[in-house]
Amino acid sequence: MLIRAYLNQKRIKLLYIGIMLVLLLVLVLVSVIVGSYKIGLSEFFKSLFFQGNTNSELVVWQMRLPQALAALLTGAGLAL
Repeated sequence: MLIRAYLNQKRIKLLYIGIMLVLLLVLVLVSVIVGSYKIGLSEFFKSLFFQGNTNSELVVWQMRLPQALAALLTGAGLAL
């Protein structure tokens, strides 16, 4: 009985962690896409692989992606 309750609680925790990781990735994606210079989802993926517009590549690689990653690492550091 005790082992079954422990395993059930462990599954719930893993599910919660998985949902939070997916939510984190979605929010990082949204933070890179949304801004004063509009970038669509397809344009973002093209820019990610250097096949998009030069301006969108500059915005993604030089401005928004480093800012999103810095915010992600700062939040992780504060959580520790």
